[in-house]
Amino acid sequence: MKAIVQDRYGSPDVLTLREIDEPSVPDGHVLVRVRAASVFVAQLPPTDFSMPDKQEAMAVLCRFIEAGELTPVVDSTYPLSEVPDAIRHLAAGRARGKVVISL
Repeated sequence: MKAIVQDRYGSPDVLTLREIDEPSVPDGHVLVRVRAASVFVAQLPPTDFSMPDKQEAMAVLCRFIEAGELTPVVDSTYPLSEVPDAIRHLAAGRARGKVVISL
């Protein structure tokens, strides 16, 4: 199976797309299949106590999206006039993807 693997700290360049063995599940555990994930630059681990360049991180994510290897998940779309409803949706913890505000 294909997976995006981070096996060391560093800039987004340490992320690699590669084939890995199918995970085995020990008794008493469950295997969760993740269809999509979101990465915020601020969540990336620091390297030498500094954050990776945001433009570089976004470029790496864009390459994965363009290659069809990473698909952003949109939970819902709200028009600009309904921003308070979108914020309430987020605050309730019901969003299961990105909440988009359309202009």
